[in-house]
Amino acid sequence: MKKLLVLVLILSLAPIAGAALQISVNGEKNPVDSTISIAMSDTITLDIWTNTAITAASTTTWALVVQPATAILTGGAYTGPLGTYYDPLYGADVDNFKGVIYNNIDGLIIPTGEQGCQGTITIWNSGEIMDPETGEPYDPPQYYPTIASGTVLFDNITLHCESWDADAVIHLYRMSNTTGAITSTQDTVIIHQIPEPATMILLCLGGLLLRKK
Repeated sequence: MKKLLVLVLILSLAPIAGAALQISVNGEKNPVDSTISIAMSDTITLDIWTNTAITAASTTTWALVVQPATAILTGGAYTGPLGTYYDPLYGADVDNFKGVIYNNIDGLIIPTGEQGCQGTITIWNSGEIMDPETGEPYDPPQYYPTIASGTVLFDNITLHCESWDADAVIHLYRMSNTTGAITSTQDTVIIHQIPEPATMILLCLGGLLLRKK
């Protein structure tokens, strides 16, 4: 019979100031002291979302990593805005948003001793669009699309538990777009893996029998 795990997921109660990227667990944003029971062969789903509107043209690189001895992270896909729209400044359809996710592949920048996935989200243009003929703002004003606060950017990242006798710590890092170095920790999830009560009873009974012998 498969052993059940009780996963106690505790998100940081004091996130980094100015943090934009966050982790959701099974579709729940900002879970605090959430408890999920799963079998050893089952998974939980993690998403990455932004709690701050992304308005400026930029590229954000992130990495989601976990200790490989206790859990495995795989999968995931970009699910943010699809940005094809008509841009009057350039007189053509343009893709304003682009996102991509990678699992453990050559060149993936993950800290030593950990494994996970990495991705990027890019906005090509931002702000108010100017009339190319006059160089003045349109009336009424027109703006490049932006990513609103609360938007899920990447979803269906699965976490499979490999052990019930050790904690698994998941970090969501912000990475340098040029060097790949970690610049900040955006969010942290601690998975405390505990045997089901029936397993604990068996362990206690075994201990009592050994003591009796």
